[in-house]
Amino acid sequence: MIRKWFKAGIIGVGVLLLFWKVPLLIPVPPLPKDFGTVVHFTDGSPMRLYLTRDGRRRYWFPLEKMDPLLVKATLCYEDRRFFYHPGVDPVAVLRAAWQDVSAGKVVSGGSTITLQLERLLCPGPRTLTRKVIEAFRALGLEARLGKRRILEYYLNLAPYGGNLEGVASASLYYWGRLPERLTPAEVAFLVSLPQAPVRGEKKSVAARNRVLRRMRAAGLITEREERVAERSSLPQKNHPFPFKAPHAADMLRGMNPGKSHIYSTLDPGIQAAVEAIVRRNRERILMIGATQAAVVVIANRDRTVKALVGSLGFWDRDSQGQVRGFDAPRSPGSALKPFLYALALQKGMITPVTRLEDRPRAFGDFRPANFTPRFRGMVAARKALALSLNLPFVNLLQEVGKNTFLSYLGRAGLSWKRDPGLTAITGGVEVTLLDLTNLYTSFARGGKIGKIRILKNERGKERPWIQPGAAFLTLQALKSETHGVPWKGFDFAWKTGTSFGQRDAWALGVSPQYTVGVWVGRFDGQGVRGLVGAEAALPLLSDLMRSLGSHPRRFQRPEDALEWIKVCPVSGLPVGPNCPHAILVPFPRGVSLPRRCLWHRPFLVERGSGYRACPWKIYPRGALIRKVFLVVPGQDPPPFSPACRVEEAGGEVRILSPTSETLYLLSGKGSYSRGLPLRATSSVHEGFLYWFINGKLIAKSRSGETRFITPPSGRIEVRVADEMGHWNRVESWVDYVAISDRGRPRGGPQG
Repeated sequence: MIRKWFKAGIIGVGVLLLFWKVPLLIPVPPLPKDFGTVVHFTDGSPMRLYLTRDGRRRYWFPLEKMDPLLVKATLCYEDRRFFYHPGVDPVAVLRAAWQDVSAGKVVSGGSTITLQLERLLCPGPRTLTRKVIEAFRALGLEARLGKRRILEYYLNLAPYGGNLEGVASASLYYWGRLPERLTPAEVAFLVSLPQAPVRGEKKSVAARNRVLRRMRAAGLITEREERVAERSSLPQKNHPFPFKAPHAADMLRGMNPGKSHIYSTLDPGIQAAVEAIVRRNRERILMIGATQAAVVVIANRDRTVKALVGSLGFWDRDSQGQVRGFDAPRSPGSALKPFLYALALQKGMITPVTRLEDRPRAFGDFRPANFTPRFRGMVAARKALALSLNLPFVNLLQEVGKNTFLSYLGRAGLSWKRDPGLTAITGGVEVTLLDLTNLYTSFARGGKIGKIRILKNERGKERPWIQPGAAFLTLQALKSETHGVPWKGFDFAWKTGTSFGQRDAWALGVSPQYTVGVWVGRFDGQGVRGLVGAEAALPLLSDLMRSLGSHPRRFQRPEDALEWIKVCPVSGLPVGPNCPHAILVPFPRGVSLPRRCLWHRPFLVERGSGYRACPWKIYPRGALIRKVFLVVPGQDPPPFSPACRVEEAGGEVRILSPTSETLYLLSGKGSYSRGLPLRATSSVHEGFLYWFINGKLIAKSRSGETRFITPPSGRIEVRVADEMGHWNRVESWVDYVAISDRGRPRGGPQG
């Protein structure tokens, strides 16, 4: 008896396993992978929708995001026993067969949601053989996918008329929104469509009301909700599918190929406001002679992109409207000057009030000129930046070092294949509006640099770049009240740029809350007479900033990154021994200032004539007096008397060692460890020469004296300055080698 029960149990388990595993062996049609891409704003609303490769509006929408009433109503109307059958509902099949036989024609079907999904995946003629195959495939789908995924695929593939497939496309088509929150009337209308997507209004109302009655009977809605829904009208017009921020959507889709949903950081309200302001400025821009404009808006709080405009018109083929203007490399003109200013501050080469020379000068074949033909002589550094003077900044770039500046920009992510030379500061390089606006964001981020965030869940990492005090002082120099544009309400720092040949007009603005970049020009690269940043791009920037506003309203002063230093009010350099007055100015904390003001120089002069004392003449006691004179660089000191013939020495520093671009092999110990020789001469024979290695003061010497140092290995920048402020620099290489006891490098030839 026990054996019989044991055998019966074995047979039963075998039968169960057979029914469980057999469906897995049934071939099923492949699941579709080609869904259209939906790009979203930061609030989840759709920005732009792309068709599938076969031209269908089929968009994947997760089941958990669908309105629960829509899911329940679909099950109630299409397949009440969905969770209780294996893909084929025997009760429904028997019921349909009995009704068909009784009526003598087909009046009812026994189709389940699983069977309907099988037909959507593999359409074919409705024959008896075909129905048997459909039943087996339904079993296979159930075994492979499970109930939840079957329901999710069905709702995303069901036909809703025309090229609409899935509830997402239908909801957008009829109501302009995704099916996350729907009314009972809207739910019932959507549920009724797959059975007959194309029909007249009366039939559509009747079909919708049938679904409502079924929903009421199932307890999904109340009687009152049913009456309200029945009285509501059907959708009267079709909503156009969202087509917003098309340039940004194209870029995001290209960055995320194959994704069904892409969630961006763009704000729909800010994007709409920016686009409206650009449209209002369109006529003015076209009258200037430009044909295109681009805008970038970045939130300073987290470096997220809030708005992108790529052109004046996406469909404007005559002026290449589909080019993404914010992502096209262009010459920035003088828009990189603030970064050189900040670098010079943090290297201690200038203070905000240091006087820079604005006089005509040639640098080999490069002869920079200001935008206006006027030259201002000696100008405070912050004013030179506010006025965007070229000569002072070309001079400053030469002092800082072109390679040093380019490496500094390289740490922020910019790079160029060719060497632009000193033209780097006047537009000799190319940069995109997106990258340049991101760089300006660093001023509001306390000098930190990082990648922009344009995907919603993307995490951004930042690293120190500009010294926080230098970043704040640069903003102060760029604030509107310092260079002639009235602005009230909140802090607003800005800079314009115009490329060579007037091909590109730029305006970059920073408020405490947003950083905005504007470009105006032509995509074909043609110059436009009169196209300048202050006239073409700045008005658009001002409109944008006023619209955006700012909270907070003031730049936060980094007190721990600033200190007050005494400087000469004439030269703007730290006070020297002969400066008669001093003023206090803010300066980056902890930065050493190698130069002192030597514009006020003492001279012995003849008491009666006021001429400088003649070096070879013997004067009686009391005939000479010591007097301090202001000697501005480029001007002559007090003259000698006509009878005193003295050759005036030119003001220069000459580095004799090390020599430029030379490799020095040094020993780390022993009798060969004297180090790198430093030797220079200065036309100012009095006082010391101050030596800097990679920006750090390391030694001082007299003119012509040799000093030995132990520098770091690798490429080094050697800079020397005399007490008159004359500078010179070279770049060399240092490497250390081991020296044998016999005085030869180990491993070298032995004879």
